[in-house]
Amino acid sequence: MDANTETEQNQQQDRLHQQLRQYFDLFQGAHHSKPVTPADIAHLVHGNIVFKDPFQRINGQEAVCQLLNHFHSSVKDARFLIEAVFEHPQHDQLHNRHYLVKWRFSGHLDTIGLWEFPGVSEIEQDEEGRITHHTDFWDAGEHFYEKLPFFGRVIGWIKAKVANAGKN
Repeated sequence: MDANTETEQNQQQDRLHQQLRQYFDLFQGAHHSKPVTPADIAHLVHGNIVFKDPFQRINGQEAVCQLLNHFHSSVKDARFLIEAVFEHPQHDQLHNRHYLVKWRFSGHLDTIGLWEFPGVSEIEQDEEGRITHHTDFWDAGEHFYEKLPFFGRVIGWIKAKVANAGKN
């Protein structure tokens, strides 16, 4: 590989990583004072993106904008601290890049107050740097439902029953 080819590859990798960072900025509450539109994210998010988390599975830029706008209006001071990014060394058949991103979330919800939890996202990025798939993994039972007044007591009761069942 000659020096020019290596430099071009490094520049492309830097551009892809910059787009990944810009994508994660979409989820930071401090960065958004107006609604996010498909035109705002078209360079970062593939038109047929698939986004999944413990609450939903959505598809497309319009749905991602609705998710982001609802998130920013519902969660105050939303912050994702990126703790580590792991890139799979191989591309798939479509030349997509795959990442695991370890993060810690914090924000405020009216219903539960301070909301903090860790999680991991599996991210797929196409050759142009647009996100094609985003799947979040975090424990919604422990970090959301248990914090709600009624559901928290019910889930606590169920967990105690299950834990005690193994002791007999």
